[in-house]
Amino acid sequence: MLILNQIGFKSGIGKKIAQLLRKNKALKQLELNGNKITFDNGNEIFKSLCENSSITHLDISNNLLNNNSCFKLKQMFQKNTTLITLNLNNNLLGESGDLIKGLDGNTNLKFLNLQNNNFTVEIVHSFINHLLNNATLTHLDLSFNLELEDILPIKHYLKLEKYVNIRPRILCI
Repeated sequence: MLILNQIGFKSGIGKKIAQLLRKNKALKQLELNGNKITFDNGNEIFKSLCENSSITHLDISNNLLNNNSCFKLKQMFQKNTTLITLNLNNNLLGESGDLIKGLDGNTNLKFLNLQNNNFTVEIVHSFINHLLNNATLTHLDLSFNLELEDILPIKHYLKLEKYVNIRPRILCI
């Protein structure tokens, strides 16, 4: 386990972490919580995670990842075959559909925390519909993304018969 929470990402640190991830074949858990990681300073880390075959748990919560980061996350979902748990809560992922597209075909991710990422109702609907075709994702947390007036329609939406099997997999809306 490597915990690098709240160390701050100074110039070049992302590249050094990426090099470590490429060389270390035994590291299972990586925490990069609260480091102000952005698309620009985290780009090398995302590239290395595409190649990494040991990390099973990754926490990159409380950072500044945005719509641009979703494309790299999509590539990571499609190429990384060992990641089981991913915590992306408290970022700025917003309206990009790339994150959802990246989950298509992913057969290893079981736990995905996407709390407080400023998702729209449409994106939340897309995540819910994705669960219809993904049997391995057993825990999806989408809480604190919607305004109060949007939560009730989503809960009614989930009551539809076709969602009966996925309701237990969604922790919270």
